[in-house]
Amino acid sequence: MQKLLDQKTLILIRAAVLGVIIGIVAVAFRKLTEWLSDFLFHDYFTRENWYDWLYLPVVCAIGGLIAGFITQRYAPDASGSGIIQVKKALNLEGAEIKMKTVIVKFFGSIISIASGLSLGREGPTIQIGAGIGDKVAQYIVGTDRKRAIASGAGAGLAAAFNTPIAGVIFVIEELDKNISSSSLGPAIVGSVTAAATCRTLYGDFFTLHFRSDYATNLLQLPVFAIIGILLAFLGVYFQKSILYILDFYPKYFGKIPMYLWGAMAGLITGIIGLFVPQALGGGHSTLEGVLSSAFAFKMIVIIFVVKFFLTVIAYGSKVPGGIFAPSLILGALAGYALGAVSSFALPFLDIDPANCAFVGMGAFFTAISRAPITSIVMLFELTGNYQLILPLMFACILANVAAEKIQEGSIYKNLLNREGIDI
Repeated sequence: MQKLLDQKTLILIRAAVLGVIIGIVAVAFRKLTEWLSDFLFHDYFTRENWYDWLYLPVVCAIGGLIAGFITQRYAPDASGSGIIQVKKALNLEGAEIKMKTVIVKFFGSIISIASGLSLGREGPTIQIGAGIGDKVAQYIVGTDRKRAIASGAGAGLAAAFNTPIAGVIFVIEELDKNISSSSLGPAIVGSVTAAATCRTLYGDFFTLHFRSDYATNLLQLPVFAIIGILLAFLGVYFQKSILYILDFYPKYFGKIPMYLWGAMAGLITGIIGLFVPQALGGGHSTLEGVLSSAFAFKMIVIIFVVKFFLTVIAYGSKVPGGIFAPSLILGALAGYALGAVSSFALPFLDIDPANCAFVGMGAFFTAISRAPITSIVMLFELTGNYQLILPLMFACILANVAAEKIQEGSIYKNLLNREGIDI
């Protein structure tokens, strides 16, 4: 009995150590991405030289080329968001996340995101956290490797978004649905210590600045319900687009080296980004702008269409980078547009499009991930906004049901099915 207790204690200690390490790595990831982006594009969009239009396409293309080359040359498993690789490591015998993959994922994602490709750092941080967990398990209590991977993955999301509760729930709801109660403790400890480390090193504040004076209004709930259902259709279409582009590249560009796909995606991104720079990169500032009603309706629609397209072609190129952040931005843009239409058509309901953008984020992400509880908790932790929790819950659950009716399975499940893997 004493030995068993010691084992459990050591596993919790391991989870705490793992959380601190992942928190440090996540902060370094974020800082380096911000530094490189600022280095590449500092004052770029205020320049007036006639030849500066060449700079953005060239930088995006070179960034995509470098990210694609180091990925395909050293660790092909580092391509994409990394969520399906984590699911494999948790559910398939013999699957693992090598340290080489973690290193390539770290630097490849920094390069691809900072150079302007429409991808996010959250998915990569989850894979990096899971990979670190796999490695730490070999040195501290060298058993229960999968438990360490799950703890590392949850800590990765907690550190990336500063959302410790959502980190734990995502592990339960999407990554490892058979998680036991004995595995839940380490996952919680890892997420808490990862988020605490990030708050210590980066700052203790909400990731998104959004407040609302919305009071629960029964008459407005049908509008939020419609938004949830419509975004389910958009989310499923986004999922199908991702699956389609993964077949499109090898079908039409299979004769050229795969690492050049990143350069192609970067070149297209850079050219389009000259006209719609709000669609470039991770898009945090764009998301803040949507939530603060900084864009006109026409611009909201343009950014949505461009961001959708650029995210799909970037993901299909197999450079490292996730779709967590882009999907939240797409949901906010679509939600805002639908809210603006509703406000115009139903002025007596006094609908604020920014509130619809907030709800749209959760509904769109739910339609893609089929993880409604994660979406609800994550949005609350991202903003601290409790006023909109009821319409958010309503829209997310409806989006989940509607999306499942249209097409079964999350994007991660369908990506695995595409490889012939059914978990």
